[in-house]
Amino acid sequence: MVLSAGPWSSEKAEMNILEISENLHPQLAENKQQFRNIKEKFLITQVAYFLANQHVCLFSEYEECKDLIKSMLRDKLQFKEEKVAEQLRQAKELRQYKVLVHSQERELTQLREMLWEGRDASCSSNQHVQALLDLQEQLAEGCRLAQHLVQKLSPENDEDEDEDVKVEEAEKVQESCAPREVQKAEEREIPEDSLEVCAHSPCDSNKPHRNTKITFEEDKVDSTVIDSSSQDEWEDVVQIIPENESDHEEEEEKGPVSPR
Repeated sequence: MVLSAGPWSSEKAEMNILEISENLHPQLAENKQQFRNIKEKFLITQVAYFLANQHVCLFSEYEECKDLIKSMLRDKLQFKEEKVAEQLRQAKELRQYKVLVHSQERELTQLREMLWEGRDASCSSNQHVQALLDLQEQLAEGCRLAQHLVQKLSPENDEDEDEDVKVEEAEKVQESCAPREVQKAEEREIPEDSLEVCAHSPCDSNKPHRNTKITFEEDKVDSTVIDSSSQDEWEDVVQIIPENESDHEEEEEKGPVSPR
């Protein structure tokens, strides 16, 4: 009984093992599928974690870049504002310099006008002084002629004295003409020097030549008038002296005349 029961029990055990293995095969397949699903989920989770980390890194870098861009834009805006302020300041200074230049130009124009007015006044004053000197010389010449006439009309003078007086009068007339010509030459030199000083201004380059021409013409006219006047005075003296001599001879023939 024992021997016959052994093989039967073993076969039964094998059958139970086969049934159990057949029952466990679907569970094993199901467990494998669950494992694959869990593995896929794990991989997806890892990928998501990696992407999240990358996103965090990129976001932090973006924030840093954003801050950097903001700072750069802020610096650029500040630089533009400073540049605009500098341009405004330079424009203001340029306007001030322009106003200063215009004022200096006006002052320079006024100084030039004053210079020409002073030169004209100097020329007119020189002319007045020359006229006064001429008048003084004419008065002195008139006094000398009057004294000469008085001496000629007086019966106390001799003919020798009359001849001496004639010689002295001629010498005095020549001496009076010589200083006058020297003074005229000096007056010609003075405007030329003033013209050389004033000729440096570019805007009034034509005026000195005109004034020089006028001055030289005036000097020529004055010298001509003076020469003619001196010649006329000398002729008058020469004419008066013979007349006075003839009158004196007639008075001597008629008789002594009481002095005037």
